[in-house]
Amino acid sequence: MRILNKVVFILVFVIIFISIIFKAFNIPITHDEVSTALNYFHFSIWEIMMYPDYVPNNHILNTIFGKIFSGIFGLSTWSVRIHSILSYIIFSYGIYRVIKTIFPSKSIFWIAAFSLFVSNPYLLDFFSLGRGYGMASAFVTLSSSYLLTGFIHKEESGIWKSVFFAILASYSNFTVLVFWAAISILSAVFFIIQYRETFYELVKRILALAIVSILYLLLILNPILKMTSTDQFHYWSTSGFYEDTIMTSVKNWMYGDGIFSDVNPNYIGIIVIVIFGMGMLYTIYKFLYKNQRKTVFQNSVVLSFLILFTTLVVSQIQILVLHTPNLDGRIALFLFPLFIILTVSLLSRLEYLKYKWITWSIAIIIPVFMFYHLIYSFNGKSVREWWYDENTYEVIDYIKEANPDKPVTLKTYWIFYNSFDFYSKTGKMKGIQLLPNSDIDVNWGADYYYIEDGQVDQIKSRYKKIKRFAYSRWLMKKR
Repeated sequence: MRILNKVVFILVFVIIFISIIFKAFNIPITHDEVSTALNYFHFSIWEIMMYPDYVPNNHILNTIFGKIFSGIFGLSTWSVRIHSILSYIIFSYGIYRVIKTIFPSKSIFWIAAFSLFVSNPYLLDFFSLGRGYGMASAFVTLSSSYLLTGFIHKEESGIWKSVFFAILASYSNFTVLVFWAAISILSAVFFIIQYRETFYELVKRILALAIVSILYLLLILNPILKMTSTDQFHYWSTSGFYEDTIMTSVKNWMYGDGIFSDVNPNYIGIIVIVIFGMGMLYTIYKFLYKNQRKTVFQNSVVLSFLILFTTLVVSQIQILVLHTPNLDGRIALFLFPLFIILTVSLLSRLEYLKYKWITWSIAIIIPVFMFYHLIYSFNGKSVREWWYDENTYEVIDYIKEANPDKPVTLKTYWIFYNSFDFYSKTGKMKGIQLLPNSDIDVNWGADYYYIEDGQVDQIKSRYKKIKRFAYSRWLMKKR
């Protein structure tokens, strides 16, 4: 079973990695990726770290790596995504460390646990994009794995590694600062437990942790002040934790594929709450049961719950104190691996069930369903978050083929403009002049207009339909 577990793990890792690379090279540049590449890559690394403007589109670590790789290979669709592709390796290594820590190498739940981690096609999308969300989730997973091994094996080095990777996670995306704060709190708890009888050693480590935290806060102070001064956090949502955080995360995980077309997302939301509740009850029991208290912080379920719970508590404190809305959508994406770590930790308790047919059934059903969900939801032409940029390549190719020797002008609806602007400025639209971004207006006199179906009536007096693309997008030509 040990060999089978590792073979399947490697095989699935390679297949998913190939699919990520395929999407990274095949999908046109998306709206927010362009904002990062064209707006920030010309700044120095120090200027990027200090935030040259007030817009939170600058995910610092993502921007720095994108700048470096684009400087080496030239500015292109794939060069701004290389670091995200590579961060999937970090994500997988974090998963491997978590599973290896929680399960015996011969466990029948290895494959099931791995399938749960990679079951989110929405998360996998971000390993194909030049954004900070995939990288942040990868570092969150790796940081959590080191906190687990640090507590379970009483390895102080694991705790410091956890803090380091938590900093990298939050530097990839500032919304993950709540996770970094949670890891810092739990690290302090570790030092108190380990050195409560040696005051000098305890103070030395708490002081070191405080110094690291202060230095990091000083590093990110300017960007945070810039964003808060212009209320950049209003992009988040305010409908309540369940609707904002749980429901948006569930719907993104479902990905709109055919399997879940008739499934009410609230059913999965209930499962999420039940799993969280089980983790809470288990943790409370371990703390209250006298014979378990000595080893309570070496229990994977307790630790997994505390990581997730502390992160959520810090997030709620942030909401109350700073009046920021709830995390939602891609902003809450880093919570997914934390929830799965808790889920697989609870799953590990089923190793001890008396009836083995139940454990085997669960061990088979989970990966079959999760991998089927992944296969069914795979889309090699677009991603869920910026689906509207799917047709950029096709529009460019169509216009070029229709006008091989004649220069033409193109106007687009604003939501499509960024993607076309990137290829215009990187020399991929030779013979096609992209006109400035503005409201729908026929007075520009463009040869072609690329718009949504709902805007056809606004320009049909001057333009005629010539090509329909996915999602009822129309390329129209001047009459």
